[in-house]
Parts: sequence; C-alpha cells; structure tokens
Amino acid sequence: NFKIKRRTRVRVECARDIEACNDPGECGAVVQYSLPKVTGDFPPFKFNCVPPSGSFFPAGFTVVTCTVTDSKGNKDTCNFTVTVLDCEAPILICPDDIIQGNDLWQCSAWLDPGTPVAVDNCGGWLDPTPVRSDGGFLFEPFPIGVTTITWTVTDEVGNQATCTQSITIEDTEKPEAICPPDIF
Repeated sequence: NFKIKRRTRVRVECARDIEACNDPGECGAVVQYSLPKVTGDFPPFKFNCVPPSGSFFPAGFTVVTCTVTDSKGNKDTCNFTVTVLDCEAPILICPDDIIQGNDLWQCSAWLDPGTPVAVDNCGGWLDPTPVRSDGGFLFEPFPIGVTTITWTVTDEVGNQATCTQSITIEDTEKPEAICPPDIF
C-alpha cells in the first residue's frame, strides 16, 4: 500500500501592525520586526520582506509585504503596517531678554522684541505665536516695568514648544521741577 502524502502549501502569518515614535531628531524611525510565522511541509523557507526589518521608516505609515517561498517553490504573502508617529516637540529658542529705557516723555517704550527661532524634526512651516503678560499686542508700546512674552509654536501634528522672553522698560528720565514764579 502506498501512502499518498498530500502536499501542503506554505502558509505565512505576518506580525500585527506596529506603531512607534520617531527617533530623536529624525522624521521617522529605525524599526525592527519579527519575521512572519510559517507553516508548510517543505523547509527551508526563504523570507523576503520589503522594506526589511531594521530599515528607516518615515513618519506616517508604510505597508510591509513579506513573501515566503518553500524549497519546492510554493509561495505565500502577507502584509502589515508600520506607523511611525512624530512624538517630538519642536525646538523653540526665544530672542534675548531686553532692558531698555523709556521713550522721551512717555511711561513706555516702542521696540521690536525680535523673532524666535523654531525648528521641527519633520520640517514644515512653524509660526511662533506671542502672548504678552500685560495683554498688549506684540507691536505696541511696552509699559515701564517687566513684561513677559510667552512664545508658543505648534507643529503639524500638534506637538508644542514654548519659551519666554522678558522685556524690561526702565524709567530713565529725571523728573523736571517747574518752580512757581518769584514773589516780590
């Protein structure tokens, strides 16, 4: 009696989808993943996953396709997704603090506080937003005393950074005494 062995096709089962944060300072991450699970009667099995484990995956999602071939040429394919999140806040560097005297005959001073430097690991346009502690608009006179400007920047995925700048206006004018007229 002959036993007829049924030829079993190779079967492959991919890992679950992967989610990872970006590598520091990068707009993506190097991601390692496990090879798929394989069942079949004709080892050895040859694996071909694209992109391969240990590749740099950009922020966003990438579909990984794994094809497994057994020693008889039977193939099976599976897919999974690697999602890299931008978890890193932008870098925000405030302009230097300013100490300045008041404008002549004013209890305040006009000045340009400067613009912060903002960079993000994933690029994109960053527009720092100022909020003055005295409630004023950025380009109106600063009162005598200390006013703090809190600068905030938000990247495309909602990560935020803040920094503060201090504007000190000093009263540098001497008072002027006006004497009454002489009395005779």
